[in-house]
Amino acid sequence: MIRVGARWPQYPNESVADILRWLLQRGITYHMLTQALLARPHARHWILRGSLAWGLALHYGPSHLLQDAVSGPSSTVLVEGRGGEYDIPYASVGDLPSAAENAALIGQTRHGSFWPSLTLWEQSVAYTGEWHPSLERWFQHRVAELAAGTDLYLSDRAWFRHIRRAVHSTERALGSTVGSAHRARELIGVYPECSVVSLLFFPSTAPASASFQV
Repeated sequence: MIRVGARWPQYPNESVADILRWLLQRGITYHMLTQALLARPHARHWILRGSLAWGLALHYGPSHLLQDAVSGPSSTVLVEGRGGEYDIPYASVGDLPSAAENAALIGQTRHGSFWPSLTLWEQSVAYTGEWHPSLERWFQHRVAELAAGTDLYLSDRAWFRHIRRAVHSTERALGSTVGSAHRARELIGVYPECSVVSLLFFPSTAPASASFQV
């Protein structure tokens, strides 16, 4: 058995595009490289980022990655002190992969990438806040293309057109306020308990005029 370890600096100044191309030309597959990348402690960030990052992390990452994501910051943050700052709603620290690691995740080279960049995806019509069936079909089709060696490298412009064709116009509306409200009404129709909100106060913290329903 051959083990592959991909080593990228956490915050490098140089691009990883040439490194990835060099490795791929020598028989190291994208799948192998991505597995090495997703074995890093802070790979849990991609699960929490959602959408395409979530899909790639689940598909190529280890089985425990989902559990890692709900276990708090990784050792990269807690031990090495590297990560990002968030306000959710209090000042917090969390995992934050570098730009080079994001580029490695999508297989970015100077000739294009295996997957659209996370930034491009999150600015596209596909980023609706929901991973719907059309996106899953598109994702699995792309996985099959990569396995077959078809259309390996696509430019950002090609990815833009590719994504637009993959998402039906009705699903694009999910990203709008009107579309989100419509989907919320659909969900409430199926799960009416979602429309019930109860506020519970502990006796020591409840305001004098508080009223609530259980």
